[in-house]
Parts: sequence; C-alpha cells; structure tokens
Amino acid sequence: MLKLTLNTKFVPGSNISGDMACADWRFLLPSLDLEEILCLVAPSVNVVSVLSTICQRLNVVSTDPKAIEELREVARQRGLSKLRAIVVKSYAQLPFAERSMDLIWIASGGSLNPARLPGVAGELGRLLRPEGAVYFETFGPRDRLAALRRFRRSIGGSLDTRQEYWLTPQRGEMRTAVRVGDPAMARHFFRHVLFGLSFRTRLLSRVGETLSVLGLLRPVARRRGILLDRSRRSGTLQSPPQYLVSLAHKAGIDLRRYRFGLSARGLYNSNKVIFYLFEGLQERPEIVVKMTRAHEFNFRLANEAAVLTRLRQKGFVEPGTYPELLFFDTYHGQAALAQRVIPGEPFRRRTRLTVACPFARDAISWILRLGKAATNPSLATPSQVAAGLAKLLAQFEEIYKPSAEESCFLRMQIERIRSSSSAFPLVFQHGDPGTWNLLVRPDGRVAFLDWESGEPNGMPLWDLFYFLLSFGSWMSRQRGDRDVESSFRKAFLTASPLSALLAGATERYCAEVGLAKDLVEPLFYTCWMHRALKEATRLSAAELHDGDFVRLLRLCIRERDRLSRVGAFCAESRPEVRSQGELGQWEKICDRHGRDSVTPVSGETESVYPTSWRSILW
Repeated sequence: MLKLTLNTKFVPGSNISGDMACADWRFLLPSLDLEEILCLVAPSVNVVSVLSTICQRLNVVSTDPKAIEELREVARQRGLSKLRAIVVKSYAQLPFAERSMDLIWIASGGSLNPARLPGVAGELGRLLRPEGAVYFETFGPRDRLAALRRFRRSIGGSLDTRQEYWLTPQRGEMRTAVRVGDPAMARHFFRHVLFGLSFRTRLLSRVGETLSVLGLLRPVARRRGILLDRSRRSGTLQSPPQYLVSLAHKAGIDLRRYRFGLSARGLYNSNKVIFYLFEGLQERPEIVVKMTRAHEFNFRLANEAAVLTRLRQKGFVEPGTYPELLFFDTYHGQAALAQRVIPGEPFRRRTRLTVACPFARDAISWILRLGKAATNPSLATPSQVAAGLAKLLAQFEEIYKPSAEESCFLRMQIERIRSSSSAFPLVFQHGDPGTWNLLVRPDGRVAFLDWESGEPNGMPLWDLFYFLLSFGSWMSRQRGDRDVESSFRKAFLTASPLSALLAGATERYCAEVGLAKDLVEPLFYTCWMHRALKEATRLSAAELHDGDFVRLLRLCIRERDRLSRVGAFCAESRPEVRSQGELGQWEKICDRHGRDSVTPVSGETESVYPTSWRSILW
C-alpha cells in the first residue's frame, strides 16, 4: 500500500530549489551529451551547474576579471569541477584549439552581445566543430540582423537551416519557445500554455492570442532564440531535437513529421519541461513529451508510466479519461515520458463555479468509479494500514512539531483504523486530483491528467477529499476570497452547498467501495496530514507553519465539532469522559507511540472523538 508515498522522505525545502530551473534553452539543442561547451560572458553559478550536466568540460570566458573570480570562488564552494573560467583581453582571440567546441553559447544579447564586436564571429567559427551548434538570443530586428550577418560570413551555409524561436518572457529565464513563423502554434500556446491564474497574465495571454490571429506577433515578439546547427542533426527545420526523435524511434514512433513548441514553466527543479508536438499543419498538438530537469525526479515520470500502463491493462475507467502512454525512456540520465494529447479545455475554464456544475459532478462520479473498479479489500489489514500511516505521522511530527494535543489526536485517528473490525479497501488513487489537473473533453466528460503521484494501492476517499477542497478553493478564489482558512471554513465548516456535496459524495463512496463509515473521520484527518507532508517540500523552514495544509489540518482539529455538525461525519452520540480510567486508555495508546500523557483537545470533560457515527446523508 502507498508504495510511492511510504518510500518518500519528505524534506522541507527540498523542492524549492530552482538551481536547475534555468538555461532551459538547452532542451532545444540537437544533443544533451556534449564534450566541450564554450560560454561567452560569465553566467550565474546555477547556469554553470546546469550546463555541467550536459558536457565533459564547460569553458567560460569573460573580459571582466572580477566576474570570473567570483564565478571561480562559488564554483569551488559547490564542487563544480568541470568549469574552466578564463579571463581574456578580447573575445576575438580565444585560447582554444581550432574546431574544439561542440556548443558555443553567447550569454548576453542586444548591445552587450560580444558577437557584435569585430572579429568575434570569425573566431567562434574557427572554434566550432563541424557538427557543433551556436545558441544566442536577440532583442529586436536590428540586433538580430547584425548578429546573423556576422555569422553568415564566418559559419556560412548553416544559416540556411537556422532555427529561430519566439521566446517568453521578454526578459529573464526563457519559459516558452515557439518556432518563428508558426502563428497557429503561438495561438495555442497563448490560449492553453501561457494562460495564467492572475488577471494580468490572462489579459496578456489574450492579447498575444489576438496578435497571433491578426498576424501582428512578429513585430511585437522582440525576444528570439537562434540556434545555428552546422551538422543539421535536427533534421527538418521544424522537427523536434534529434535526441527526442531518437527516443521516439526506439518506441516505433516517427516524430520527424511533427512541429514542436517548448514550455519550461515553473521555478522548481521538480517542474518538467514539456514538448508540444503538432503533426503536419494541425493547429492542436497530438503528443506531449515531459522531461525532467533534474535526474532525482526521474522516479516521478517512471511512476506515471507504470500507473498509466496498469490503468490501460486493467480497464478500471474509460479510455480517454486519462492519458494514453506512448513511451517512457531516459536520455543522458533524464527521464522522458510521451503521451497522446486528450482534446478539451481546462476544467477551471469550463466549470460553472457552483456545486451543480456538471463537470464537477462528473469528476466526483469518475473518482467513485475508479475506486469501485479497483478496490482491493484483502490486500492490507487495518493494522497494516495503520502502521503505514504511523510512519507518515512520524515524519509529520518531525517536520511540524505539532502540539501534544494535536499529535495525540492524530495518533488516535490512526488507532481507530488499527482497531477496526471492518475490512480496509485499498483503491487506485490518482494522488493529485486538483482542478488544475482536470480537463473537460468536447463530449463533456472530465479527464484526469498528471499521474506522477498515482498509487495503485492507495487510500480510499483521499482523492475525493482533495478534489472537493481544490474545487471549493477555486470557487472562493474566483469570488475574491484568497484566504485559505476563511474559504475552507465557509465551505466545509458551516452548512453550505459544498459541505452537503462532501457529505453526499462521501456516503456514495463508502457504499460503492465498501468502506466502513467509522473509518471516514480518520481518513479525513490523515488526508490533510499527508498533503501537509507533500507541501513541506515546497516550504522553507520559516514558512512551514504557514503552509496551507498544516493550517487546514489544525483548523479541522480545533473545530471538529463544527465539521461534524454540518454532516461530513456526524456522531450519533458524543459521550462525556466518565472517569480518569477512560482517559487512561488513551494515555496507554499514546505511551505506545512515545507520548507520556494526553489531555482532551477541546475541553476537560469531552471525549477526544465520538465512539459511533450515524450515516452520512446524500
């Protein structure tokens, strides 16, 4: 059970590092396995770290001695042994052998572009190997034409096969790249890839889409990335990079007839770069390929490939409501996963923002169907499930340092599962069914994307709880309420349409899966405990206690009586603690897990949880 989750060590801040979320233009190159790279102008140390992963030696030259010395010092501290940083008097005379460089990158553009200086383009042409490539960026037509004119004289005919991309944003790290002269792809990117959450980003996306339709994007999109490939390893001008074509060829798929655009959005190392592949002259992509930025996250794509394969083999839910896996492979230590695109619109764009939304209802029904079809009541005993959850609780306590009352409450929820006389059905769990991972197909059915967190033997109800939370949060956000606790309290801690939807969906889930209702409450609290653990990887030590999920968990513990009254899991009776002997039973439970004593969470005479629960009403 929970194989992926229980094998994960949740380390605070481990997923906030963005040192690999830079220089993503490298994925446009024909190869990510190079010997020598030459960089003109000293880049950041993070860029040095990234480029060091794709070459045997990284040579950085600069006319600024201070910049080189600072780079050397930080590189020594990080142990970047592949770096050779050199101070030069002129970029037109570099201390390297002829035809020694696989890749030359000019790390600045515009008026600061060294290639605009006399003699530099010729020197770079001398150093570039016959199969080598040059990458640089330009800002505006004058800059671009000046650079290309100099390279034409020094590199020659390879300019006929140059690859030129529109890049966004206009400054900073590249986040998207679309081939210049492909307005159909640009329209798709503005509508589906660059469409952000804020009003400003949505407005900019609409403006970009309109400019693409009117044919006015070319003069407005000033930032361009230019790749000069002497070897023509990229095949046609529009086909994906050669390394991607080769991976697909191993799986029997020919990508040479596809155009492509690249998205490298996200600031975390765990964020993937995504290739959108358009067949022929089609205006919508047919295939997406996800690649990891950092090899330590390869296991996520490997897990997604295994989960999608099992879904297809077992037929738990209808084809087309989850992605079709085309291939999974690794290249130079980085995982790549290809899927067939499901046509449709993002759930967040189509939802009607009410509990009567047919797409939200269909998503709930789909979660129920998956749970029912894939349920396994005999794979794990309640004691084994409790042991697994206790491991998660141990990590939670180590990270968040909850109060004695909070810790005891969570231990007692797990103890309720351990002492249950009912079978505990494990289910096929998506793992991350937030509204951002849902798509509404043209026929109105909802499809679930991004299965990296999938668990073939996962927890019942967790997907349902998480989807409804994300749906409620999105409704609140669109109505102007951005406070997580406030929106949760209004939606689920008071009598509301959403709390009624939660109660009804939970009732149906229990009936479909065969889950005893006295297990609902423990699963509710352990769900948010698990989400808090996952969120911890994206939080620094100073931010831990402000995390959304740990705040929600503490809110639910504090106000569990109110949560019960609105119908999520109402008690038939709430007996008072009759004696210190009854309280002593829970002291023994906590002692078993290393706690010395326990006090009631919400009053001196009230039991920490009810002993029986009435049915949840639909």
